[in-house]
Amino acid sequence: MDNASKAVRCINHEYIVVEEKNQTYGSENMRKRGVPRRKNIKEKSRHGPVNVRVLVYSFIVTIVLYAFMLFIERSVLLSEDYIMVYVAQEDIDESTMLTADNISSYFVQAGRKAEWLPDNCVTDLTQLIKLYTVRGIAKNEIITTNMFSPSDIRITGIDEPIEVSLNASNLSQAVGGILREGDRINIWSVTEHNSNGISAVKAEKICDYAYVMRVFTQAGVQVKKSQPEEGTAMVVNIIIPGEKEEEFNVALEKGTLRIGRCMYEREKNIYGERKDYD
Repeated sequence: MDNASKAVRCINHEYIVVEEKNQTYGSENMRKRGVPRRKNIKEKSRHGPVNVRVLVYSFIVTIVLYAFMLFIERSVLLSEDYIMVYVAQEDIDESTMLTADNISSYFVQAGRKAEWLPDNCVTDLTQLIKLYTVRGIAKNEIITTNMFSPSDIRITGIDEPIEVSLNASNLSQAVGGILREGDRINIWSVTEHNSNGISAVKAEKICDYAYVMRVFTQAGVQVKKSQPEEGTAMVVNIIIPGEKEEEFNVALEKGTLRIGRCMYEREKNIYGERKDYD
């Protein structure tokens, strides 16, 4: 029989072959009855994992290709008379101390044509550890050995440097509020005195060419050098020699301090200059 199946039944220890109608359904009948195809169920169950694997493989291939392209680029640069040097990754302020912890965040290696390179290019960052920048360094600028010094230029020539603060009561005492970090100033103590009934003014220079460490507004907000228009500097922190600290504080208490912004360059500081004006 075409649509029959055989089954074996045991009756009284005798096996009898019984023909039964096969309960098979065509695909058309299965769809009518709402029975899903087994193949489709399997395909849906595998659909999610297949996409994850594709994404993982694509990511790995992308990383490998990127690393390969970097290797090719570096090889091409070096093959065309390029030299690997170090450049600044960001703007770096004057008198920044370099340490083993921060040096890699300031500089990165880059290829530059040999004919464009200045003298004394730095090729080994370890030689810069514990050095100070002698000037500001711009982003992407090639660094050279003459940009660094073993001592902080802010305190060069100053014995036992002390950081003190001057709070100006008016703009005339703070050069109109234009002072910024890195400026150099002269500090005077100006007093009046009588000599034989004649009034005279005495000016005593407390500190010459002093370094301005940082400045603040009257509200205590620090004014950055990179933001010159952000505020009026009325509180000025400066570095002076330890031997001048007492004299500075006495003049500060009397309210006789006057400061002037230096528009010249000088290699060392001069102290103790006195002038009398009748």
